[in-house]
Amino acid sequence: MISINLPKIFSNDFYKIFNLKYPIIQAPMAGGASSPNLVAAVANEGVLGFLAAGYLSTEILEKQIIETKSKTNKIFGVNLFIIEPLIQNNFIKPENICAIEKELGIFKTKKIKIHIDEEIENKIDIIMPVKC
Repeated sequence: MISINLPKIFSNDFYKIFNLKYPIIQAPMAGGASSPNLVAAVANEGVLGFLAAGYLSTEILEKQIIETKSKTNKIFGVNLFIIEPLIQNNFIKPENICAIEKELGIFKTKKIKIHIDEEIENKIDIIMPVKC
């Protein structure tokens, strides 16, 4: 028998601990499809729902979290991603990525810029407040 080490989020224990009925994750769909109503509805049915916060301001994210919590007492997640330039450093792409880009005809340079959401720290503070 083959043993596979799956991330903890895919384990039966994860679903039991958070009282999830189904091993399904509702994707955080940035751009408006992911809403407090959708996240609360799937959470109430035993699925792990996610708010998409990448394009949201800190204030709107906080309102959406409060609204979601008002519609469910179940667990849900918040997805953050890197969108706005704050820190731009030149990093070298791995050779395999360069090779794929060349094959697809989209290769431009080996250097890439990293973009970080300017409000990321504030968003993290809203999602995971510090408790003393």
